[in-house]
Amino acid sequence: MLFAWGVLGACKSEQHNKRGTTLQVKLDTIITGLNSDFVWSQAFATAFGKNQNQYLVTMSKQYTEGSDNYGNLFFSSTLDGESWSMPTAVQTLANHHKSKRFDSIFSDVYPMWHGRSKKVLCTGKIFYYDREQMPDPEVGRGAGYVTYDPNSLKWSKLETLEFPMNTSNGDTIYRPSAGCSQRFDLENGEILLPIMFEKGWDDGNERNASFVARCNFDGQKISVIEVGNSIVMNSGRGIYEPSITKYKDTYYLTLRTDHSAYVAVSKDGINYDDPVEWKFTDGRVLGSYNTQQHWVSNSHGLFLVYTKRGAGNDHVFRHRAPLFMAQVDPELLRVMPETETIVIPERGARLGNFSTYGIDGSKAIIATAERIETNVTKDSTEFPKVKKLGYNNTLFLSTVSFE
Repeated sequence: MLFAWGVLGACKSEQHNKRGTTLQVKLDTIITGLNSDFVWSQAFATAFGKNQNQYLVTMSKQYTEGSDNYGNLFFSSTLDGESWSMPTAVQTLANHHKSKRFDSIFSDVYPMWHGRSKKVLCTGKIFYYDREQMPDPEVGRGAGYVTYDPNSLKWSKLETLEFPMNTSNGDTIYRPSAGCSQRFDLENGEILLPIMFEKGWDDGNERNASFVARCNFDGQKISVIEVGNSIVMNSGRGIYEPSITKYKDTYYLTLRTDHSAYVAVSKDGINYDDPVEWKFTDGRVLGSYNTQQHWVSNSHGLFLVYTKRGAGNDHVFRHRAPLFMAQVDPELLRVMPETETIVIPERGARLGNFSTYGIDGSKAIIATAERIETNVTKDSTEFPKVKKLGYNNTLFLSTVSFE
């Protein structure tokens, strides 16, 4: 096993955009190194505590055999933003193996601090596996959550979210998931949680669709209060992996499709207009496709973090690196190209699964794991090529400060 933890290196850059905002970007390394039978994946981070100066990152083991073949959830934390703890398995999730063949794994976990309960609430996807069905063992999915209490240092057991039968416009909610979705917390402690599900079509196909659920969270249990309308697209694998934010008096939802990325708006956070394709203010298509995008919203503006084509990155799987941040014109629903900043650089590996978390309106943290092809391990013939490109299954934390 070859990995190290802690801040092994940090670099800073300062960029000015034409709108007058200065962004300072500090890039830290949490973990780096290749392993023989897995890669670190789905590394998402949040700040926690009264002063939001302590950080926690969750990550999954992804095994080199098969597709989306995940293992137990791990976490690492820092109390000073400098020294990270060794990755530790979440023990309350370690007993979900039903047998050698059938089991369930909690992954695609998006951790976020919940201020009212003073806990880290982690929502995500429950993968149901048949391990004899390789290379794609997934046979089902569900929406789940766990919590982390920084006072007791304890994790809760895995809970499954329960939804009504239908969305507000009548679509049956089948195989829901909260995987990779950024939520929004209301001032009263309620949460707006984006959900993807499978919708049946007249042609006999099932495609992903999305909606937002308004929920109560009492520090232990999430209870769904109401769900909104379904956002649908009858092409490819549908429209999914939604993430939400609020800027001024409007809610914004960004969504993934196979061919592009889309955005929808709402006044109540539940019911959304039809989605429109993400474009730049000059009319060009943004170029993000087949992966997720996330938000940063504060007094400096509305910002989108994304990947895209056309950045000299044709060698990267689905153009999933580098990670860009740019300001959004909230009236036009378009990205301002003159504000675009690289927040995590590209080193030959994909960075498409990532998280964003805003802190007190003055900064944001962005976390991701450098995703290496699962058949590239330290023992493979591809290892020299991997090292030459520079990527090494590194977990990055980028801190963006606004001035």
